[in-house]
Amino acid sequence: MTILAIDTALDACSLALLRNGDDAPVVVSEPMVTGHAEAFFSLMDRLFAAAGSNAREIGRVAVTVGPGSFTGIRVGLAAARGLGLAWNVPVHGVTTLDAFAHDLLPSKRSFAVLIDARRGAFYRQLYNASGVSSEPELVSAEAPLAGLGDNVALAGPAVGHIDSQGRERLITPPHLPVSALARMVIEGQSLRLPVPLYVRDADARPQAHAALSRL
Repeated sequence: MTILAIDTALDACSLALLRNGDDAPVVVSEPMVTGHAEAFFSLMDRLFAAAGSNAREIGRVAVTVGPGSFTGIRVGLAAARGLGLAWNVPVHGVTTLDAFAHDLLPSKRSFAVLIDARRGAFYRQLYNASGVSSEPELVSAEAPLAGLGDNVALAGPAVGHIDSQGRERLITPPHLPVSALARMVIEGQSLRLPVPLYVRDADARPQAHAALSRL
């Protein structure tokens, strides 16, 4: 079975291809804040070319569902659902925080993953020594460690932007490790339905003063 993994939820457009039994996936990734939709299919062509593969090999698709950029989340989910439908293969969702946590779980210790949510906040998810996690939450940038015990280590791309208050910092990559999504599908670990997980409300609001009355 070959898994296609997709991430457009954060600050890169990244894809990975992993054949069950292979030690390492093939990965293509380009850092970007916007433009994920425009870059996606050219990156997928590059991925298939680099892997010497094609769409007929794909048995499952994995995609980040958030939290992250509203637009980026929708781009990844739309692509994954569309490909899953076209190829008649299952599509699995993975949170961005679980993707960062995946390679840290064997450490058998408690840690929290933090991602910059912008506008004075962080996305945070707590994992205990048994690998059981809380639900993703939005915490204030003024108190990002509120409620965490002193023995909880810190991980994720936002850790360098906060005062760790003496807690251990665990090493994680600066961009989401899209290859972790593919491994999580093979392991059957932390998989969700491919539906968006926004955590925070959207910036856009309906203009109540301009709304038409309903009949």
